[in-house]
Amino acid sequence: MPVISIDVLSLLPPLPTPQAQDPCHDKIAKIFGGSGAVGGDHGTMPGKTNSNPVGAEKGHIYPSLGGTGQTNIYFPAGYDFGVFAGGDDSTAYFYYGKNDLYGLKNVTLLVQHLANPNINERKRFATGPVENGRVRIGTTGGLDGGANPPNYQHVHIEVFRGEGLPRLLSGKSESQQTNRNKARIPYREVFCK
Repeated sequence: MPVISIDVLSLLPPLPTPQAQDPCHDKIAKIFGGSGAVGGDHGTMPGKTNSNPVGAEKGHIYPSLGGTGQTNIYFPAGYDFGVFAGGDDSTAYFYYGKNDLYGLKNVTLLVQHLANPNINERKRFATGPVENGRVRIGTTGGLDGGANPPNYQHVHIEVFRGEGLPRLLSGKSESQQTNRNKARIPYREVFCK
């Protein structure tokens, strides 16, 4: 019987190629992420650009283009203090008062969905060791069960004017959300100018 050779791979449709990464997404991935990290906007999948300006106020860090796995999360060194507030969203915040955060002082940098926080018994973050101007604060940990693909890992990054956040995050009333939105600085204005 003759042997027939077929290149099965040639019969399959080509795999989609990833969309070109937004330069701002590349930048935040390098600032906040570990090996393999991908940056993005709130409300989009890894590697996609958001057309919704509201979603572009929050940065996302994913462990990979597929959003799976885990990566270290770093924050720029020089914060006055960092507090792990915990809660349902595994929230932590870092205040930059004496030192600046990309040219801004008196601002708070927020991360949500942080896993494995690098904290002491008082829920405070260490200020070192510093690696390339960054301090490791934890890993990606947020699952988004409503996403497609399900259960991708990520953290949210937001910047707010002033010190601390509990009064802004403690409720969902319209006035509390208005205060939170007034204090927010879109992440692109801080890290991608």
